[in-house]
Amino acid sequence: MTTPQAERHRRFLELHARPEGFVMPNAWDALSALVLREAGFEALGTSSAALAASLGRPDGVGAVGLLE
Repeated sequence: MTTPQAERHRRFLELHARPEGFVMPNAWDALSALVLREAGFEALGTSSAALAASLGRPDGVGAVGLLE
C-alpha cells in the first residue's frame, strides 16, 4: 500500500526538524536511487543536471522527457 502524500510530507518535515539533522544525497538515475535507499538514507533528492548528464543530454527545460 502506498503512503498518502500528506504523510510523506509530514515525515519529510520531521527530518528537517531533528536537532541532529540528516543527510539527503542526490540520486542521478533509478539505480543510484535504489542503491542509496538500500544504504539506509531516509530521504533522497534528485539532480536534474546529474540525470541529464547520465543520459548524455544538456540540463534544461525540455532536454529530458518523462519517458527517457
